[in-house]
Amino acid sequence: MTSMLDELAIDKSKKQCSSCQDNNESKNARSWCSICEEAYCEHCEKYHKSLKVLSKHKLIYLQEIQTGNCDIQIFEVLSCEEHQDHLVEVYCTDHSKPCCTLCVTFSHRQCKNVISIKKAASGSKQSTKTSGLSERLNDHLIDLSEVIDNRNQNLADVKNSR
Repeated sequence: MTSMLDELAIDKSKKQCSSCQDNNESKNARSWCSICEEAYCEHCEKYHKSLKVLSKHKLIYLQEIQTGNCDIQIFEVLSCEEHQDHLVEVYCTDHSKPCCTLCVTFSHRQCKNVISIKKAASGSKQSTKTSGLSERLNDHLIDLSEVIDNRNQNLADVKNSR
């Protein structure tokens, strides 16, 4: 579910380069860094790869995301809500909250049900809530497609009646 939402977060057709936008320029992006959560044009992608600190980051081509050939999760790394410089590593089922190690040490030390984030994510994929949500999203997608088709037909009818 997270991966589906992440893919929707990337405007697949006209995503602009994040670095260029910061410099008030407008260039179409061709890749996405799953660690930085930024889109890059060909020029900025080259510099992203050349910096030693960023060289190990996995860049995904937007075309792969569009065609569904992307085999890794986008936004694999999430920052903790309370400690932005720490990564989410565990999930407190007592509070239904993702946490970093600092949170567990200070805020959730009395909690009895703290599991790894990977275990929590794998469990959510098989949950009935997730499958129900997926079905509802598919139903809405069908409804939206019908509305779009209807609007396009109405537009064509108006053009033909002139």
